[in-house]
Amino acid sequence: MTGHIGVITRADRRGRGLAGVAAGAAARECLDRGLLPQWRARVGNDASQRVAERLGFVTLGVQIFIRSRELPSPTMEP
Repeated sequence: MTGHIGVITRADRRGRGLAGVAAGAAARECLDRGLLPQWRARVGNDASQRVAERLGFVTLGVQIFIRSRELPSPTMEP
């Protein structure tokens, strides 16, 4: 089982190491619970990928999303 980790940091708080501290604590919690920590970051989110690398995560693959057709809007019925 995996524990998915991702951190969102307010723009005015970035660059202080806060994401690394929070993600490191989350990764330790995953390991303590017998879960495999997994970091997910959008392709091109270099800052997030740097945090993951500093914590020892390695890239094993890339996840993609493809929408093959426009989905209908949900309707609200009483």
